[in-house]
Amino acid sequence: MGRTQCSRCLGGTYQSETQQNDCTTCVKNTYADSKNHSKCIACPKGYKSGDGALACEICIIGQYQPSDVDGICNVCDIGMYVDVAGSTSCKSCPSGYVQPLTSQGMCNPCLPGKHQQDMQKTECEKCELNTFANLLNQSLCFQCPAGFRSPKTSISCAICASGRYLNPEIKNMCTDCPKGYYSQRTGLSECYQCPSGFVQASVRSATCLPAIPGEYMNEKGKELALQCGENTFTEATNYSSCRYCPSVGTTF
Repeated sequence: MGRTQCSRCLGGTYQSETQQNDCTTCVKNTYADSKNHSKCIACPKGYKSGDGALACEICIIGQYQPSDVDGICNVCDIGMYVDVAGSTSCKSCPSGYVQPLTSQGMCNPCLPGKHQQDMQKTECEKCELNTFANLLNQSLCFQCPAGFRSPKTSISCAICASGRYLNPEIKNMCTDCPKGYYSQRTGLSECYQCPSGFVQASVRSATCLPAIPGEYMNEKGKELALQCGENTFTEATNYSSCRYCPSVGTTF
């Protein structure tokens, strides 16, 4: 007994010609969502499907589909991201952000103390000596102001204490004032010589000490005072020279 009617093509299949015995399976990145299809429908960009699909699947966050023929969702590369499902392309991580992994929906901000000036990067760079970044997602580190310093990866700068100075000859590190020198204020970029009449035998000093009675110092930047010689004297502090005894007296 012959057939009395034709069978409809099921979902995921089609038949574009008449007088055919069977239906043809829809190829990848096309679909047929109901019965009786004469052709398969192409998936839009940002979607995918396998062979014999009833519907297209949207590319998830972190993936993209730029073509209507590939049939697969591509993963975003390192340094890139996509934060919307069904996207046709990935975005580059902006400056101040990085992404070391593939298939990501966001970029990671550079933490304080680090920065990234370029786009599409996988890691942040440390702030160099005497620079700092005190906020997230910084593209650049800021220079410490005069008299301040910082180690690498700093979120702030520290001021050089009194008795110290910012030494440009050793990478702008805070350095102790040497003997015979002082810095009374914080944040100085140099130490000052003790004036005549004053001395300092210690390093990292904020002040100089006056030459005591019986001693003197006639030069700047000295560690120790000199004793007055025979028949000379100083009766007070911070003398730069000794006085001669009057003719009626001597010193011992």
